Amino acid sequence: MTPVDKNLADHRILTAPSSERRSFLKALGGGVLGATAAAASIGSVEAKEGFDPLWDSARVLIGQSPSDQIPNSFIKCPLFHADGHFAHSYHTQDLSNLQRPRGTMIHGDDVIEPNFGPSIAVAITTGTDGVAYLLVGGEGKVTGGKGYFRHVDTAIVRCKYKVPAGSSLNSASLLLIRCTSCVIILVRS
Repeated sequence: MTPVDKNLADHRILTAPSSERRSFLKALGGGVLGATAAAASIGSVEAKEGFDPLWDSARVLIGQSPSDQIPNSFIKCPLFHADGHFAHSYHTQDLSNLQRPRGTMIHGDDVIEPNFGPSIAVAITTGTDGVAYLLVGGEGKVTGGKGYFRHVDTAIVRCKYKVPAGSSLNSASLLLIRCTSCVIILVRS
């Protein structure tokens, strides 16, 4: 990647639309994927004819808390469709037991709790804004989904939570202040 290309990628991220939900998705698509592809020396990433479909269908939901909350090991965050409209859905994250964190997705009376098992990555980092964030990424199997979640067999999550400064994964529990951006993909194979 030439310095000009990198600047263009950075420029797209900085000038993304004002909606944080949309800019988060655009940042993932333009900057991160492109930078990852370049770092792996695979050149441009293009869809090619002849690939088998990955799945029959998927729903993408985007989470973002409307404001900071009182620091707690449990957080409930509203979910939105990719077009920015409220999905009448929520996701929760419960970190009261860091040995077994729990997360659910809720739509009306329908609830699923994906089994992430070992397929989850968690890190605390400081953002460019100087704020501490918990980053969570995982893929979990879903069983027994009903209603809105019927036929969903996999949930893929990428979430960023604001946490108090000085937070550590070595503590007994971790406090969450806000879900700043979360992408959930519900897949039906």
